[in-house]
Amino acid sequence: MERSAHVDRFVIDNLPPADEWPELIFERPELQFPPHLNATATLLDRAVAEGHGERVAVIGKDVRWTYRELQRRVDGLARVLVEDMGVVPGNRVLDADEREARLRTMTGASKRDAMEEVATAIRRTFFYAGFADKHDGAVHSTKSRHVTLAMNEPFGEMGVLCPDEAPLAGFVSLVMPALATGNRVRLKEMQVGTAS
Repeated sequence: MERSAHVDRFVIDNLPPADEWPELIFERPELQFPPHLNATATLLDRAVAEGHGERVAVIGKDVRWTYRELQRRVDGLARVLVEDMGVVPGNRVLDADEREARLRTMTGASKRDAMEEVATAIRRTFFYAGFADKHDGAVHSTKSRHVTLAMNEPFGEMGVLCPDEAPLAGFVSLVMPALATGNRVRLKEMQVGTAS
C-alpha cells in the first residue's frame, strides 16, 4: 500500500489484512489516478479552472448546485473543519445534520428531539470511547499517589436488542460500552409485541 498523507492513521492502521480485501479493479481509463490524489483538486477545482464552473454538479431535492457553488461550499466547510475545529487528514467526521434528518424520517420525531438525540449519541460515543484504552490489563499512573488498574475481561460476543424509541441514542448506549470493553456485538432490531 502506498504511503498515505493521513496524519490521523487510525483507519489505515486498522484495515483488515490485504488478503481479506475485495479485489479492486480499476481498468477503465477514467479511473486511472496517481497513487496520491487530492480528490477536491482533481474532481472539483480542475472543473472550475477549466471553465466548467457554471455547469450543474449536484442535483437533488430542492438542490441544484453548479461546480462553482459546490466549490464555494466545500471550501467553506473545509475552512471550518481545519481552522476552527482542528481536523487533520485521516480524521473521521460525522454529519450531524444528516443524522438528524434521517432520525426525523425514520421516527417522526420533531427537529428539536432529533437534534437532541444526535447530540446525546455523540456525547455518549465520546464518553464510552474514553474507556476503550482503559481495559487492557495494564497499570495506568494517575496524577495523585494512586494507581489505576484496568482489567480486560470481555464476555466475548454479546447480543443487543436495539429499541425503537430513541434508536440512535439507544444503539450507542447499548453497543458502545460493550465495544469499549473488548466485546463483539450482534445487533437485532427489537420486535415490539412478539414473543419468542
